[in-house]
Amino acid sequence: MSENVPEQILKSRVLTGRKVITSDAVTIDESNVVSVLNKALATHMCNSGEISYLYNYYKGMQPILNRVKEVRSEICNKIVENRAHEIVSFKVGYLCNEPIQYISRSSEKSSTESISLLNEYVFEKDKASCDKQLINWLYICGVAFRMIMPSTEDDSESPFEIYTLDPRNTFVV
Repeated sequence: MSENVPEQILKSRVLTGRKVITSDAVTIDESNVVSVLNKALATHMCNSGEISYLYNYYKGMQPILNRVKEVRSEICNKIVENRAHEIVSFKVGYLCNEPIQYISRSSEKSSTESISLLNEYVFEKDKASCDKQLINWLYICGVAFRMIMPSTEDDSESPFEIYTLDPRNTFVV
Protein backbone atom coordinates (compact mmCIF):
# COMPACT_ATOMS: atom_id res chain seq x y z
CA MET A 1 0.00 0.00 0.00
CA SER A 2 2.75 2.49 0.86
CA GLU A 3 5.24 1.33 -1.79
CA ASN A 4 4.12 3.97 -4.32
CA VAL A 5 3.97 6.88 -1.85
CA PRO A 6 7.12 8.94 -1.25
CA GLU A 7 8.55 8.48 2.23
CA GLN A 8 8.42 12.21 2.95
CA ILE A 9 4.61 12.14 2.66
CA LEU A 10 4.30 9.40 5.24
CA LYS A 11 6.59 10.92 7.88
CA SER A 12 4.99 12.28 11.02
CA ARG A 13 4.46 16.03 11.03
CA VAL A 14 3.12 18.73 13.27
CA LEU A 15 0.48 20.65 11.35
CA THR A 16 -0.95 23.89 12.64
CA GLY A 17 -3.32 24.78 9.79
CA ARG A 18 -3.04 25.99 6.24
CA LYS A 19 -1.56 29.42 5.64
CA VAL A 20 -3.90 32.14 4.41
CA ILE A 21 -2.87 33.37 0.97
CA THR A 22 -3.00 37.16 0.74
CA SER A 23 -1.73 39.90 -1.52
CA ASP A 24 -0.76 43.48 -0.76
CA ALA A 25 -1.75 44.64 -4.26
CA VAL A 26 -4.36 47.40 -4.20
CA THR A 27 -5.79 46.42 -7.58
CA ILE A 28 -5.22 43.36 -9.68
CA ASP A 29 -5.32 43.74 -13.45
CA GLU A 30 -3.53 42.31 -16.48
CA SER A 31 -0.32 44.16 -15.60
CA ASN A 32 0.23 42.50 -12.20
CA VAL A 33 -1.91 39.36 -12.09
CA VAL A 34 0.98 37.03 -13.02
CA SER A 35 3.32 38.42 -10.35
CA VAL A 36 0.58 38.27 -7.67
CA LEU A 37 -0.21 34.64 -8.56
CA ASN A 38 3.49 33.69 -8.61
CA LYS A 39 3.91 35.06 -5.08
CA ALA A 40 0.75 33.27 -3.94
CA LEU A 41 1.83 30.01 -5.57
CA ALA A 42 4.73 29.60 -3.12
CA THR A 43 2.34 29.64 -0.15
CA HIS A 44 -0.08 27.36 -1.99
CA MET A 45 2.66 24.80 -2.65
CA CYS A 46 3.36 24.65 1.10
CA ASN A 47 -0.37 24.28 1.81
CA SER A 48 -0.71 21.69 -0.94
CA GLY A 49 2.00 19.53 0.62
CA GLU A 50 0.19 19.60 3.96
CA ILE A 51 -3.16 18.86 2.32
CA SER A 52 -1.66 15.90 0.44
CA TYR A 53 -0.21 14.56 3.70
CA LEU A 54 -3.58 14.89 5.44
CA TYR A 55 -5.45 13.31 2.52
CA ASN A 56 -3.02 10.36 2.43
CA TYR A 57 -3.34 10.02 6.22
CA TYR A 58 -7.14 9.97 5.83
CA LYS A 59 -6.80 7.28 3.13
CA GLY A 60 -4.74 5.08 5.48
CA MET A 61 -1.18 5.87 4.36
CA GLN A 62 0.09 6.61 7.85
CA PRO A 63 3.61 6.87 9.33
CA ILE A 64 3.33 3.51 11.13
CA LEU A 65 3.63 1.77 7.75
CA ASN A 66 7.21 3.02 7.29
CA ARG A 67 8.40 2.49 10.82
CA VAL A 68 11.41 0.20 11.08
CA LYS A 69 11.42 -2.24 13.96
CA GLU A 70 14.92 -2.60 15.34
CA VAL A 71 14.34 -5.17 18.09
CA ARG A 72 13.14 -8.60 16.91
CA SER A 73 12.52 -7.40 13.38
CA GLU A 74 11.05 -10.78 12.38
CA ILE A 75 7.94 -9.81 14.34
CA CYS A 76 6.39 -7.00 12.36
CA ASN A 77 2.77 -6.20 13.12
CA LYS A 78 1.90 -2.94 11.43
CA ILE A 79 -1.76 -2.11 11.81
CA VAL A 80 -3.48 1.11 10.83
CA GLU A 81 -6.42 2.02 13.03
CA ASN A 82 -7.75 4.67 10.70
CA ARG A 83 -9.38 7.01 13.20
CA ALA A 84 -9.04 9.92 10.77
CA HIS A 85 -11.35 8.20 8.27
CA GLU A 86 -13.71 7.19 11.05
CA ILE A 87 -13.98 10.73 12.43
CA VAL A 88 -14.41 12.36 9.01
CA SER A 89 -17.08 9.84 7.98
CA PHE A 90 -18.99 10.37 11.23
CA LYS A 91 -18.88 14.17 11.01
CA VAL A 92 -19.84 14.24 7.31
CA GLY A 93 -22.71 11.81 7.94
CA TYR A 94 -23.93 13.92 10.84
CA LEU A 95 -23.77 17.20 8.92
CA CYS A 96 -24.97 15.97 5.50
CA ASN A 97 -27.58 13.38 6.39
CA GLU A 98 -30.31 15.39 4.62
CA PRO A 99 -29.87 17.55 1.52
CA ILE A 100 -30.04 21.29 2.09
CA GLN A 101 -33.28 22.85 0.91
CA TYR A 102 -33.92 26.55 0.64
CA ILE A 103 -37.02 28.16 2.13
CA SER A 104 -38.42 31.67 2.04
CA ARG A 105 -39.46 33.65 5.08
CA SER A 106 -41.56 35.83 2.82
CA SER A 107 -45.18 34.95 2.17
CA GLU A 108 -45.16 36.51 -1.30
CA LYS A 109 -46.09 34.02 -3.99
CA SER A 110 -43.36 35.18 -6.42
CA SER A 111 -40.69 34.70 -3.74
CA THR A 112 -41.95 31.22 -2.90
CA GLU A 113 -42.01 30.24 -6.58
CA SER A 114 -38.45 31.52 -7.07
CA ILE A 115 -37.20 29.51 -4.10
CA SER A 116 -38.99 26.40 -5.40
CA LEU A 117 -37.33 26.90 -8.79
CA LEU A 118 -33.91 27.25 -7.11
CA ASN A 119 -34.54 24.00 -5.20
CA GLU A 120 -35.34 22.27 -8.51
CA TYR A 121 -32.12 23.61 -10.06
CA VAL A 122 -29.90 22.41 -7.21
CA PHE A 123 -31.66 19.02 -7.21
CA GLU A 124 -30.97 18.66 -10.94
CA LYS A 125 -27.29 19.49 -10.40
CA ASP A 126 -27.02 17.05 -7.46
CA LYS A 127 -25.89 19.74 -5.05
CA ALA A 128 -26.31 17.33 -2.12
CA SER A 129 -23.44 15.22 -3.44
CA CYS A 130 -21.31 18.34 -4.03
CA ASP A 131 -22.06 19.49 -0.47
CA LYS A 132 -20.89 16.12 0.86
CA GLN A 133 -17.63 16.34 -1.11
CA LEU A 134 -17.11 19.92 0.09
CA ILE A 135 -17.63 19.01 3.75
CA ASN A 136 -15.42 15.94 3.31
CA TRP A 137 -12.51 18.10 2.09
CA LEU A 138 -13.18 20.60 4.87
CA TYR A 139 -12.90 17.94 7.57
CA ILE A 140 -9.89 16.24 5.97
CA CYS A 141 -7.66 19.25 5.42
CA GLY A 142 -9.37 22.35 6.84
CA VAL A 143 -10.10 24.07 3.52
CA ALA A 144 -12.62 23.44 0.76
CA PHE A 145 -13.57 25.25 -2.42
CA ARG A 146 -16.74 25.41 -4.50
CA MET A 147 -17.09 26.89 -7.96
CA ILE A 148 -20.37 27.83 -9.60
CA MET A 149 -20.29 28.57 -13.32
CA PRO A 150 -22.93 29.33 -15.94
CA SER A 151 -24.32 26.18 -17.51
CA THR A 152 -22.89 25.15 -20.87
CA GLU A 153 -25.35 22.31 -21.49
CA ASP A 154 -28.20 23.09 -23.86
CA ASP A 155 -30.48 20.36 -22.47
CA SER A 156 -30.09 21.51 -18.85
CA GLU A 157 -32.88 23.44 -17.16
CA SER A 158 -30.49 24.82 -14.55
CA PRO A 159 -28.65 28.00 -15.51
CA PHE A 160 -25.53 26.99 -13.53
CA GLU A 161 -23.04 24.18 -12.88
CA ILE A 162 -21.74 23.31 -9.40
CA TYR A 163 -18.22 21.97 -8.85
CA THR A 164 -16.31 20.96 -5.73
CA LEU A 165 -12.63 21.63 -6.34
CA ASP A 166 -9.66 19.63 -5.07
CA PRO A 167 -7.82 21.90 -2.56
CA ARG A 168 -4.47 20.29 -3.47
CA ASN A 169 -4.51 22.28 -6.72
CA THR A 170 -6.93 25.11 -5.91
CA PHE A 171 -6.38 28.31 -3.95
CA VAL A 172 -7.89 31.74 -3.45
CA VAL A 173 -5.83 34.90 -3.00
